Amino acid sequence: MKSNLWRLLISFIGLIMILYSLFLVSIGLLGTNTFGTITSYTRIMGERDEIIPNRYTYSLGYQFFVEEKVYSGSSTVIGSPLFIEPDGNSFVEIMYIEKIPNLNALKTDTSIDIGKFVLIVLGFILIYVMNPRLK
Repeated sequence: MKSNLWRLLISFIGLIMILYSLFLVSIGLLGTNTFGTITSYTRIMGERDEIIPNRYTYSLGYQFFVEEKVYSGSSTVIGSPLFIEPDGNSFVEIMYIEKIPNLNALKTDTSIDIGKFVLIVLGFILIYVMNPRLK
């Protein structure tokens, strides 16, 4: 019973990795482009432990309008130590599903890149390893 619970949980994590990557790519391919304003910009942790110095992780909140209705979202971005003041004058490019604007993401997150491919492959590996074929 306990091993089946772990197998199910890890398989579910693999499925979420696959679906999230496909969701972002599908918004990039099928979505509508717009601009939104930055509503919050908060540093999450200290300096990242990378080869490139002075890079930090930020939580970025944004909002945009579709047919005079406000929609919002958030994303995690990596940036320099320069702080962006969310004064309503800073803009970001957003992709959203036209019929369901609540499904949105930053345009930079919706591009097809190696990171999404790696997440999909790791998701399939997790599912495959946790569900071996019986002989």
